[in-house]
Amino acid sequence: MSNLRDTIEIDSELKRREKGIAELRKSRRERRLEVKRIQGTNSLPDIPLQQTLPMLKQETLVKQ
Repeated sequence: MSNLRDTIEIDSELKRREKGIAELRKSRRERRLEVKRIQGTNSLPDIPLQQTLPMLKQETLVKQ
């Protein structure tokens, strides 16, 4: 009976490790997607300087 018990323990340990590895892969994939999403939102649109200066002046007036 000890062989059966050992086999069950080994099997459950393997399943536990596989689940852990799957979780790590999932979280790594999610982090990579999050980085891509952030990089996409951080890129500013190309606005000519003549248009940006009035917007900056407006922002400073609103903050005061």
